[in-house]
Amino acid sequence: MDIVTGTNKTNGPCNGGDSKMEGIKPSKLGHEGSRIWLAEASGDYSVKTGYHVAFSLQQQEDMNHQDDEISGINWNKDVWKGKTSQKLKVFLWKLCSGALALGENLLNRGIESNATCNRCGDLETRDHFLLHCAFAKRTWELAPIANRQATMTNQPFIEILQSSKTWISLPPTGLTGAWSFPWIAWSLWTNRNNQIFEDRGLTPMDTVTKAMASAREWERAQQAVATLEKKGRSSLSHQSADHPKIVNVDAAWRTDTRIAGIAWSFSDSNQAILEEGNSTEFPVLSSLAAEAIAIREAMIQAKARNWTNLCLRSDSQTLVRAIRSNDKIAEIFGVLRDIKSLASSFVSISVVFIPRAENTRADFLAKAALASFVTPYL
Repeated sequence: MDIVTGTNKTNGPCNGGDSKMEGIKPSKLGHEGSRIWLAEASGDYSVKTGYHVAFSLQQQEDMNHQDDEISGINWNKDVWKGKTSQKLKVFLWKLCSGALALGENLLNRGIESNATCNRCGDLETRDHFLLHCAFAKRTWELAPIANRQATMTNQPFIEILQSSKTWISLPPTGLTGAWSFPWIAWSLWTNRNNQIFEDRGLTPMDTVTKAMASAREWERAQQAVATLEKKGRSSLSHQSADHPKIVNVDAAWRTDTRIAGIAWSFSDSNQAILEEGNSTEFPVLSSLAAEAIAIREAMIQAKARNWTNLCLRSDSQTLVRAIRSNDKIAEIFGVLRDIKSLASSFVSISVVFIPRAENTRADFLAKAALASFVTPYL
């Protein structure tokens, strides 16, 4: 019911209403919905997009006042795309933007106590804590890095941050590509906090050793995750010894009306057509959503005919990649969940990309369905 007019009339696209909500396609198999992060295409929250949303809001409210040094940082390149953990990316962002509780930052906020370095008594600035303090200097001297600048104390912090991407970790650290700078900086930070709050700390050598051990542990964990993901992707790629039914799917979509025609064409291993069909969907938000709906419908048709071995072929490379990699895409979240659920009901199933030139029959059927659709006037 329309809470404004008190009627049951729906505001469709043909009478000026907003059809974006109508165009969202939920699960057809009864799967529950899920909260998603709208700032990310996958629907998953990330520190990177969280920062960008917060940064945009601060800009709109005219509350973001960066100094000249910080404005020279390329946040994506210098911080968010670094080969390190998400926790350390946030730490680097705080370090660069003055958000860490260092003495100088506390002093700028009117907190006059504990503004000095707990080791040497100088004002605790970012550069002092990280580079100039005798403890920090000794830590960097002991770091097993081949091409680190010997005169780090004379370099601006931003230059060191940017150049550290090219540092090479020497053996026997065991690091093959992890970014060592944030791990050493983080080890200095945690050691500094332990010294202040628990009156215990590490030596410079132990600080370096702990940093390198943590970096090595994280790097090995990423390699293990990559191996598991590679194995997991095979679930939608294996085929049994029986010849699978081949189904070409396609969709045709109009931007102005948000109408989609979807089609599927089943054939055997000898390319003889077994069955084909088409239908229309309205409203549909994008061509990607239309392609996903077409694949879901083809799987439903195959399951209804008790075909247990299936080879799905689509000319949408983005969608094929998302299905094979179990990626999440916010606009088709419900449809992808249905596809994954339906896939488990087949003995074998594969999803492959084909060029558009090899998908002419399904393309013709989809366009025919689109042409035959009469726009509803609500």
